[in-house]
Amino acid sequence: MQPIKENQELNLTNVISIRKKLYQEDLNDEIKKIGEIVKEEKLNLKSGLITATYSMQLKEGKQFLDVEILLSVDREVKLPNEYTLKKEFVLKNAIYKKHIGDPNGLGKSAEEMINYINQNNYQSITSLYCVQPMQVTDVNNPEIECYIGVNPNKL
Repeated sequence: MQPIKENQELNLTNVISIRKKLYQEDLNDEIKKIGEIVKEEKLNLKSGLITATYSMQLKEGKQFLDVEILLSVDREVKLPNEYTLKKEFVLKNAIYKKHIGDPNGLGKSAEEMINYINQNNYQSITSLYCVQPMQVTDVNNPEIECYIGVNPNKL
């Protein structure tokens, strides 16, 4: 089990972003579209793929997500209308945990982080941001960085 760290930051520039409501099985198609933009514009990646899930529900018996997909690149670029370029993305005062293993187990890591937040009387102020590795060294045990921003005030 990986330890949870406090007061962590995630700082990115030139972040391609799209927030969309879609079925779980359509998520990979959206990720491929961003990959096509990167390839067409000859962009270099500055981060791994980042996802933030704002809500999840069952719809027609399938997982329906409100999700944001983010990717930091080396320069500003003109994007299709459904995308936004965030010149700067800064997440400060975050709780951090490295998830090692099957991405399907991310729920357990998120639960551990939420329990930690509750036990320490923190207040979460962001969704869970999951940063995929740029290079996967072990396909069976990828290392995914997880962040949840918390209110710096103890209430």
